Amino acid sequence: MTRRLLSAALLCVGVVGVAGCGSAAASSDDGTVATSGELASARHYVCLETPSAIESPHDQLFHDGLRAEVDARPGVYLAPTGEQDAQALAKIQSSRARPHWMTGTYVLREGEDGVTVEANVIVGTFPDRAIRATLRGSARAQGPDAHSRAIAGAIEATLRRLPDLLNVQSDPSAY
Repeated sequence: MTRRLLSAALLCVGVVGVAGCGSAAASSDDGTVATSGELASARHYVCLETPSAIESPHDQLFHDGLRAEVDARPGVYLAPTGEQDAQALAKIQSSRARPHWMTGTYVLREGEDGVTVEANVIVGTFPDRAIRATLRGSARAQGPDAHSRAIAGAIEATLRRLPDLLNVQSDPSAY
């Protein structure tokens, strides 16, 4: 059995981490930081915490898949890679978007019945990162590309309730 935990799990308790709410810097040829979506029309500004280390291709696949799924949600502006908290706060203050923070972990198990991936995504407030909810999901796959299909399925299952959660989280009186 193989068990892999993204180091992002340690970010939740502050043992290991990176400054900022985006991922490792990814810039274009002109030196500007890449962005996602349109902030002007976004209802939610999501800072997806970056793991301090990507140790395997599965870690990279999980992190990239999580970013892609969050970014694909309607009304969500995903913080650009490399963005610092101060930059994010300035953008949030100049927009109508509600700020959220997220981080994710996964466990991958290989067995006779295929590959099983269990994913957890923690959703909290930003910038204080107070945990508001944990979303969980899992998927199992067999055959070719079982690892990537199980990871993608677990991310999809985990984020199924994300739109409702972001809307509830935006109303502090709901707690």
